[in-house]
Amino acid sequence: MIAGPGRALAMRRDTVRNAYACATVAALAVTYAAAGAPTPLYVVYETRWHLPPWLATLAFAIYAAGLIVGLLFNGSLADRVGRRPVIMGAFVMLLAGMLLLAFAGSIGIVLLGRALQGWATGVLTSALVAVAAELASERRRTLIQRVAAGAGPAGLATGIIAAGLAASHSSTPDLVLFGMLAVLCAACVVVAVVMPETADHRPGALRSLIPRVAIPARARAVFGAMVPGQVATWMYGGLVLGLVPSIVAESAHIHDPTVQGLVAAVQPAVSALTAFFIGRFSARRQLLVGVLGSTGGLLLIGLGALSGQAAWLVAAGVIGGIGFGGSLGGMIAGLVPAVETHERSGVLAAMYLIAYAAFGAPVLIAGIAFPWLGFLPTILVFVVAGVALGAIGLAVQLRAPKAVLSSGLTEAGLPSEANR
Repeated sequence: MIAGPGRALAMRRDTVRNAYACATVAALAVTYAAAGAPTPLYVVYETRWHLPPWLATLAFAIYAAGLIVGLLFNGSLADRVGRRPVIMGAFVMLLAGMLLLAFAGSIGIVLLGRALQGWATGVLTSALVAVAAELASERRRTLIQRVAAGAGPAGLATGIIAAGLAASHSSTPDLVLFGMLAVLCAACVVVAVVMPETADHRPGALRSLIPRVAIPARARAVFGAMVPGQVATWMYGGLVLGLVPSIVAESAHIHDPTVQGLVAAVQPAVSALTAFFIGRFSARRQLLVGVLGSTGGLLLIGLGALSGQAAWLVAAGVIGGIGFGGSLGGMIAGLVPAVETHERSGVLAAMYLIAYAAFGAPVLIAGIAFPWLGFLPTILVFVVAGVALGAIGLAVQLRAPKAVLSSGLTEAGLPSEANR
């Protein structure tokens, strides 16, 4: 008779914790919906304010730069002062960025809003994923972690599609889109206020703000084998989110922002599904899928730009989206088991630094090169460079000893017995 009420109480407690974990995953999706929302609007900004191409692409690149700063300088702060205050502060910053973008009257305000958004996203990415895993009950943890892995790309796709629809059907797409996202960010602040704290307060908060980028000797083989493929993968991701709407407009002569948004949204949507289903494979298999898919996606983007057929760009989103989802999962599955717990933030910071540099810098360089080389030649140079890096990445991964990239993760985030 005693066990019955006790079990019911435990089940009720697990239900509440799982509800908070799901709310956290939803907050992660909101974060990335906000990140994807400006994608179809870069063309709108360029036309509205008669911007040179490099200035429009700077709005994309500065987001990546802000995200790197957030990851480097705030990645372990939540471990010291607690998850809740860090998440609340980051969502307040994201809310401020959304308000700036909603009422932006110049590209300067857009740049400031994107910088704030990037910083907030860098902080929230690690903190929200950690909270979702820590709040989930043991029975539901694996499922919630897999959903969380796909929440970011799914949010990106949703934000891009919503932005395309707003740009097509509203005379004030900025106000409609970013106003709605500002309301969602405010709701996320409320979620952060009421959710349970999952990390104890520890000393060293100021010290945790010092960037830690370090690769222990035992992880260098894994890290080195991943770098060329990761650079190619993230170059592909930057090309999709930063330039595909322009390719749809310039090469396929489709100027409807809804169509541009839908084409760009294919990649993150497919990445979300891939991240959910591929997570049980070894790191090596995920990384091979990643580099093959991303390289194939780059080639298909080149075909789409050359032929002017949007169908090739949609195919690029499908193939490359599979690659991006596999590459992201493989990066985590390969690096996390290779290092001790206290070394993980530094190693992941190093990889994300490389990844987001590859994500943002080439798009900015392409924007600068457009007036000099022309639109199509610039895109093709971008594609050739990415494909070359993908080929190098594939060769490195195939030549690496199988044990180097064969880690697999259990629910606890440790190497599985079969892959040790």
